[in-house]
Amino acid sequence: MAIRIGAIAILSLILSACASYTDRMVTPEDEAALAAIPVDLSPAARKVFVEKTLVTNGAKAFAASPDGSSGYGRRYHDLANAEKAALNNCSNRSTTCKIVYAVQSATPPLENGIRLSDNVYQHYELYISAPNPKVFVIGYGGHFNSGVGADLEQLKQDVLFPCSAAMKERTYPDGCVVLSVNGDLLDIDQPMRPTLP
Repeated sequence: MAIRIGAIAILSLILSACASYTDRMVTPEDEAALAAIPVDLSPAARKVFVEKTLVTNGAKAFAASPDGSSGYGRRYHDLANAEKAALNNCSNRSTTCKIVYAVQSATPPLENGIRLSDNVYQHYELYISAPNPKVFVIGYGGHFNSGVGADLEQLKQDVLFPCSAAMKERTYPDGCVVLSVNGDLLDIDQPMRPTLP
């Protein structure tokens, strides 16, 4: 009985030491990323950085301020939008926010120059292997949808509507755009390309 209680106490101490500022174990890669940040982060900001920024895929960014404010942008298709989201989130609490961490998605850009987040890219690869007719749409903030059906025009509407509706619920007013039809990439309007997710 004493051995069992002692083992539990030791395990509890180890777990609390590993989770001093986060609910997940901090890896050596996390520590290296934290060490590379040019400002001291408060314990709360360190927790947000590790749990909300480092662990996600896609383009991601983290903004911080000397006063302890912070914000993140994650799961974006491109780095510019991740940085913009991080700055916006941080600027809600401070006027001195700066980007202190930014990483582009590991996935390669598609033939039309669009870069998808890792998660969306995996779904896009599944879409490519599906039978025709098929449609794949993307939007800001990592939103996407795809579908397979008999009537291509109806399918476009059926796939676009839920994607755009989900984005409008989250205050993205522009909705989604068709990225691919039957596996063929479309050339998305040039003005929209820099602000795509």
